[in-house]
Amino acid sequence: MSVSTLGSSNKFRVDPLVICNILDHFVRRPDEEGDVIGALLGSKVGDHVEIRNSFPVPYFEREEELSIDVEYQRTMYDLHRKVDSKNVIVGWYATAYSDQSRGIHEIFAQRVANPVHLLVDPRMKNGSLNVRTLCNYTLHLGGKEVGTVLREVSFLWKTTHAERLALEEMIGDLKGSPVMEHLPAEDVAEINERDREAETSDVHVTLKKLRSSLGVINEYVSKVLAGEVQEDKALGRQLHAIITTIPQIDSETFGKAFSDSIQDMLMVIYLSKLVKANTTVAEKTHNTMAGTFY
Repeated sequence: MSVSTLGSSNKFRVDPLVICNILDHFVRRPDEEGDVIGALLGSKVGDHVEIRNSFPVPYFEREEELSIDVEYQRTMYDLHRKVDSKNVIVGWYATAYSDQSRGIHEIFAQRVANPVHLLVDPRMKNGSLNVRTLCNYTLHLGGKEVGTVLREVSFLWKTTHAERLALEEMIGDLKGSPVMEHLPAEDVAEINERDREAETSDVHVTLKKLRSSLGVINEYVSKVLAGEVQEDKALGRQLHAIITTIPQIDSETFGKAFSDSIQDMLMVIYLSKLVKANTTVAEKTHNTMAGTFY
């Protein structure tokens, strides 16, 4: 495995896909396992390191000994490189900070220059995923290097508008959400009175406002057609421009596209289960082989 040459940048952008991968890894872990770790994939873009993907890495603890399945990591890395050669290993993730974190970080540091450590709390102890990024910092005393320590650094989300809405719901407190702050007071009060889990979605609020706006537009057009109000040509051109941006798809084409999407989703589910089965077999094989040497 080649060593990544990403420099000493501590500016990071994290793709939401990475968080989803980590949560999926945590949920699918065997019952006897506690926390999980894995490798982070990305590349340097300008002065930032973009973390775009990840994959799980089996590891084993025996008393004070720690080992990582390097062969599995190498195989997974090679497979990911075949799909996207731009992404290299830029660090590792974990679902908790433990006494072994420093040792695991040092193992990744042997193959990655200045790796980043991404922490995610899937148990949501503080009411959020508490996503954090940490990097190695060297401690000096009297001009001499005395050691290193993992210190938290800031990061940005690499998201689209739709992804940002979902992240605000998943990670942050809804009361402090920027989307909620810009809503009218009466809308916020109405939302807070309803069941939080079913009704406080930013997407729900956006769709509700869209439906309300479409109702106003429909009422205005009906009055213009009935001759009740004077037409506004500039407004009419704006409405026409908006309508023409909506793709015109017949029911047959839509049905085929929907069917293809379902088939793609089923294929992804099948592949994920296949990867999980292979991971389980590899882990049990490793444990069996390791047991013969102790």
